[in-house]
Amino acid sequence: MVAEYHHTNARAPTGDGILENTTTVIVLALIVLIYLLPTLIAYSREHPWRAGIGVLNIVFGWTLIGWIVVFLWASLARTESQLA
Repeated sequence: MVAEYHHTNARAPTGDGILENTTTVIVLALIVLIYLLPTLIAYSREHPWRAGIGVLNIVFGWTLIGWIVVFLWASLARTESQLA
């Protein structure tokens, strides 16, 4: 026995949902920006361990504790300009 699927509401797409797709892209971009915030802070402050912070952020940033630790390390540590 073969089940058949009949689409009862067959209309041509009218562009509905474009706002939903745009909103989804904007929300995803904001999530990525927040996720990479410790790395962006480390590079903007010229942190001596900025590459390591970036790697740890990508690897452990998905855990809340890892993200907070990397964020605090990037934000609170002394930078190259403060050491000179």
